[in-house]
Amino acid sequence: MKNLRWWIAGVIYLGMAVNYLDRQVLSVLAPEIRDVFQLANRDYARIVFAFQLAYMFSSGAGGRLVDFVGVRAGYALMMAFWSFASVLHSVAAGALSLTVFRFLLGLGEGGAFPACAKAMAEWFPRKERALAVGFINASLSLGGILAPPLTAFIALRFGWRAAFVVIGSLGFLWLLAWLPLYRGPEEHTRLSRAELDWIRSDTPHNAGGAAAVPPRDLLRFPQMWVLLAARLVADPPWQFYMFWLPEYLRRVRGMNLAEIGMLAWLPFLCGAIGSGAGGWASGRLIRAGMHPVKARRIVMTASALLMPAGIAAALAPNGYWAVAWICLAAGGHNAWVSNAQTLPSDVLPRRVVGTAVGMSQVAGYGGNLAATLVTGYVLDRFSYFPVFVAAGLLHPLATLILLAGFVRLGRLTAHFGGQSG
Repeated sequence: MKNLRWWIAGVIYLGMAVNYLDRQVLSVLAPEIRDVFQLANRDYARIVFAFQLAYMFSSGAGGRLVDFVGVRAGYALMMAFWSFASVLHSVAAGALSLTVFRFLLGLGEGGAFPACAKAMAEWFPRKERALAVGFINASLSLGGILAPPLTAFIALRFGWRAAFVVIGSLGFLWLLAWLPLYRGPEEHTRLSRAELDWIRSDTPHNAGGAAAVPPRDLLRFPQMWVLLAARLVADPPWQFYMFWLPEYLRRVRGMNLAEIGMLAWLPFLCGAIGSGAGGWASGRLIRAGMHPVKARRIVMTASALLMPAGIAAALAPNGYWAVAWICLAAGGHNAWVSNAQTLPSDVLPRRVVGTAVGMSQVAGYGGNLAATLVTGYVLDRFSYFPVFVAAGLLHPLATLILLAGFVRLGRLTAHFGGQSG
């Protein structure tokens, strides 16, 4: 099969679109569900917190899972679990059941990113990997793009419970494509020798043994803590936009569900553009002869400078201008994260990539947990403005952390048998 690696990426793209689509249904319906169950900001924050807590745990566990059982089986198990949890939302009876179902959804979804990162490390050389990761990240935006109009369409015609059933069932259909297609490159019968040679052309460190590495071995190095600290700081702004934007448009800008359905997908479209642009830009620099880590550093610095656009959203004269500014910040975040998620595969051998990416997601969701509770507290007592200010400043801070630690990544790489990063 010609260009099999991109067919593999295409199926993963659809799987991650389902991942984001499932988690966004509640966000779109939050204004309606909160009114039905009489939920305060703090109640909604706790429901979001439950998802993030489970997601944080399963990010680390999911990374270990795919390192042990492989991408194919690990990803299939996670997809089936979170799809069932998504459907369960349709029988929610209040805050407690929503919290439980949200926890189960996060428990299934958290390992998807480590599985994708490991798949990209298996199937793409370094000069293409950021573009592939950017392509996969764009799928998350596709889920975010589809969620508002699709959810609003189903809910307005059949009720909000039907939206969870219909959208939650998509993951089971995806498994029909995933299970027959995915194998590792060395064992795939449809992969040509020429394409296998291309995949392995600049990644000798990816040919290392399959044994998983315990997280404690990675944590012994300060360089790993730099990667974790950057994700801890940079993840909360996107989570704020993802989970609170429909609420903001309803409570502050006075929009109804139909208007939210028309506008709330636009930041995800811009996020998709940012994902592709960020991956393409660093890949172009690498093909021109620049070291991968230096290329990531340049693109991530430029992307971080777009994030203060979120502050302008809080000052915008109306909801339409607010969404426009958030769109710019969404593009910056996704360009930044496309490169941040690629860094572990740039500086580490394949056998530890799943674990390393899972650990970075644990750190990111640790930041999300704290930020979510603080957001609910701030909104009940003050306003959205201080939250928007914080969201605009955290990416530049995360980039400064990474810039300070980049020069020391080589020692981490050398220890695990990879090339100098």
